[in-house]
Amino acid sequence: MEASVNRIIQSSLVDGPGSRTVIFMQGCNMSCLYCHNPETQNASPKAKHYSLEELFDLIEKHQDFIEGVTFSGGECTLQHEFIIAFYKLLHERTKLTLFLDTNGLVSSDIMIDLINHSDGLMIDLKAFSQDCHRALTYTDNSAVKENIRLAAQSGKLHEVRLTLVEDFNDDPDELSAYFDFVLALPGDTRLKIIPYSPFGVKGSFGHKRAYPKEKYDLLVAMGQRILKDRVLKVWYNWRK
Repeated sequence: MEASVNRIIQSSLVDGPGSRTVIFMQGCNMSCLYCHNPETQNASPKAKHYSLEELFDLIEKHQDFIEGVTFSGGECTLQHEFIIAFYKLLHERTKLTLFLDTNGLVSSDIMIDLINHSDGLMIDLKAFSQDCHRALTYTDNSAVKENIRLAAQSGKLHEVRLTLVEDFNDDPDELSAYFDFVLALPGDTRLKIIPYSPFGVKGSFGHKRAYPKEKYDLLVAMGQRILKDRVLKVWYNWRK
């Protein structure tokens, strides 16, 4: 069994709790217009292949300096069998945790299996309405919403993530429905709101300006009125 991996970051503080090694898996089942990792979307000759033991050896060398491993992408759930096997190996030999950063576009059966073989999930809901989600990703979001509910019910949903893209998913009515959806989830699910940045983006969206701070602050405040301190504010000082 092997994993197709685009790259590995040994230590990150923004991909789950604490310092974590992040493994960016190759391949994706969405085609997001604002993708910041477009090189991970399709099969690539530049991708590296790791067996379970090879990848574990990389993690084991610096396990004393991290709190866990996060599988990201691309879309990590496309390689769910490898992740499940790696989770078992990681828990047998270390005290590290395993988190998933996923778009949630996977069958409920696979999602349940992944929930049972992970310590936490961060799920991106790109937009709440179907029309908006299709416009941004060319995919339906029904399965994503259902899997967010499943993860929340399990108690392992670390956060839902939303990237605000100007004039696409930032309509107040769209966001109001989005915030109400998060509010209705079991537990105190957090929502991380991220402003769009053109950094790393290819195609026409690469020329789109970074999300305006004034507008971002207003919409975050709107979310905070509904979700209170469950809204996580993130601001990157990108050039416009």
